[in-house]
Amino acid sequence: MSRLLCTLFLVFLRASYIEMTWADEDDDFIKDCTNATCGGLPIRYPFRLQTTPSYCGAPGLEVSCSAGDAVLALPRIGSCKVIDIEYRYGIVRIKLGESWAQCPLRTLSSTNLTSPIYRPLGTVGLLLLSCSKEITQVPEGIAGPISCLGSEGRFGYAAYSYYSMDEIPAGCNVDSPVSEISNYINGDYYPFNGAVQYFMQTHEMYLRVTMPVIDICTACETANEHCGFSRRRNKTYCMSGPHHGPNFKLIVGLSSGGFVMVVLAALLTLLYVIRKSARDQETRVKMLTGNLQSLQIPPKPFVSSLDHGN
Repeated sequence: MSRLLCTLFLVFLRASYIEMTWADEDDDFIKDCTNATCGGLPIRYPFRLQTTPSYCGAPGLEVSCSAGDAVLALPRIGSCKVIDIEYRYGIVRIKLGESWAQCPLRTLSSTNLTSPIYRPLGTVGLLLLSCSKEITQVPEGIAGPISCLGSEGRFGYAAYSYYSMDEIPAGCNVDSPVSEISNYINGDYYPFNGAVQYFMQTHEMYLRVTMPVIDICTACETANEHCGFSRRRNKTYCMSGPHHGPNFKLIVGLSSGGFVMVVLAALLTLLYVIRKSARDQETRVKMLTGNLQSLQIPPKPFVSSLDHGN
């Protein structure tokens, strides 16, 4: 029994050590990676500030602070200003950078916006048209004329890609392959013409983060929790409840230590009961043996018949 008790003690002590080690790392994450802001936006996992350790965020989602703005460098898009991050849905709203300023629709038509990190949210097909004359009555599904798409003697338009060649206005040619434009704007889906107009005026775009980790983080946010990353466990997890650095480590440590103490107390009580029961049983056996011995009737003395004759 003593050997079993020692073994169980070592097992629970090991479990307590592991939880304390994880708590240390969780505390490092809370200390280094939470409560970060930039450009008036909270920056938290899977995004991180470039000035924080790499484990504070997922690769490719590093935010830098520049002139009071949150700037995100994305593949194929380049540096862009972050307007908003909807953590619950994994959506980031960006304003395109200087490289898009001259003619964003022209740049859009030559850029594949889908990457391993993100994709445009809510897209419709887009074609650029070059027309020999201005369209007098612009039909639905065609936007323009757009000055930066035109050239000398030509007028530029953006057209919804569902148009067939027969439906394209006379004197117009397709000037680009089919690309995509996002029609998700301010939580709603705009018609094609409205999406083009908004994009040209604001140079803004909505992207959905597509990294595998985002599914865990959106689930955490839906449960009113934030997600974090444990280096030892190498996994993303939900941080439930408020966290305040060292207090979190202390609570976890005390809870695991308290659990070990409760289990040990129960085992010691069980061992005491078993041993006391064994001693009581031994005492009862001795008492019963003594009583039987005291109750034994001594044998009668042998008397021969000759003695009766006398």
